[in-house]
Amino acid sequence: MPATEYGKYLKKLRIDKDKTLAAMAKDMGIAPSYLSAIENGERVIPVDFTEKISEKYSLDDTAKDELRELELKTPRNALQLDFKKSGSTQEQKRKFPLLKL
Repeated sequence: MPATEYGKYLKKLRIDKDKTLAAMAKDMGIAPSYLSAIENGERVIPVDFTEKISEKYSLDDTAKDELRELELKTPRNALQLDFKKSGSTQEQKRKFPLLKL
């Protein structure tokens, strides 16, 4: 799968911030291989990832908006649920660990 515009933007941001793949992944709390997969369009963008990137790297409003816009244009092949914001209990989270359509 070819890199998405989001992935290309993310990689350029990483390089502009003089971060290695490992360093940015550590900053974001994910594995370097997962960050690489996002950059290359092989993985779905995690929930709140754009917001975390924006905060961590102090993106201005223009850059934040551009990154959000690119995220919205990125095709998704999976349904994502953010259980942190859903108010779901731990029991409910255990019952539905992974939903596939």
